Amino acid sequence: MIPQVYRDVDILGCLERIVNQHTKEFKEDFEIDKKIILKLAQSADDTDRHLIWMCRPLGTQCLRERDVFLEDTYENRVLHAYNRKKPNKNLLYALHLKNIDGETVTGDIYTLDYASKIRSEAVKGTATQKERAILMKKDMRSIQLHFFVTPQENAAIRQRVAETGIVNQSAYLRKMALDGYILHLDMSDIRKLTRLLNACSNNLNQYVRRANETDSIYAADIEDLRERLDVIGNQVKTILQQYANFS
Repeated sequence: MIPQVYRDVDILGCLERIVNQHTKEFKEDFEIDKKIILKLAQSADDTDRHLIWMCRPLGTQCLRERDVFLEDTYENRVLHAYNRKKPNKNLLYALHLKNIDGETVTGDIYTLDYASKIRSEAVKGTATQKERAILMKKDMRSIQLHFFVTPQENAAIRQRVAETGIVNQSAYLRKMALDGYILHLDMSDIRKLTRLLNACSNNLNQYVRRANETDSIYAADIEDLRERLDVIGNQVKTILQQYANFS
């Protein structure tokens, strides 16, 4: 396959046409890619503006080129992982983002031979020894964690990664696992309100039945019901104020 170069083109427009022609499912992945491209196109660091973009029948993926060429990074593993899933159906492109005007990004697009790229020593690790040393010294991580998600969960995770501006998905997941938190809500007040409302509802049904049978109703019953509803209303206000404190 002879590489082709398309210079100074509308990158998002070109990639969208490729998605429409080649991707059959999970086209929404490209919305995440667009956010990544628009963000990195504004970077002053030229390495941020060199990307590898992969288009598959089942989705797309946008990766920073430098990270693709570092062994054991998420980006490097992604490229190899899809090599085991019908690589002849995967399209691979190198992107050089040059300019951005609003939501229009112009630059160069290079076609790549996916299978040859995977087999080459370049993808197995063209990072310099200095880059590898920096990466290993920074992370010092030797334990891999694996878990499975549904396609919908994967799309939601990638969406959140894109929203945070973190390009490396592994870094995002690690950060959330170590520093994220889960809210455990005490629902006892809600359950108490539910019981009170059920009791009021039952009493109201009894009053209606009695009124239908006798054409009368006790004022004391109505006052009692009103007082209990006032109590419930005050508790609801208190609970809403507590929830309003969550940011």
